[in-house]
Amino acid sequence: MCTMGSDRYGEMFPGQKDRDRWLGWERFKIAHFQQLLAAQDRTSGARTQGDVGPVFVTGVNLCLFQLDEGIPPIYQR
Repeated sequence: MCTMGSDRYGEMFPGQKDRDRWLGWERFKIAHFQQLLAAQDRTSGARTQGDVGPVFVTGVNLCLFQLDEGIPPIYQR
């Protein structure tokens, strides 16, 4: 979502003319970041949602939070 940005949705789906309904990074971020913050365990800092364990879930969520600072090196080509 982050690398797609806010405009590439229109390129992928040219029939979708209503720009307010495009799913881009800004809409995703607004919708999901508050949920991710609310799911944090306030005592340990971990995120425990999901069935894969708090270490993995916390790591993935931390990657999501830092995407606005630039693409993580692991995702660069």
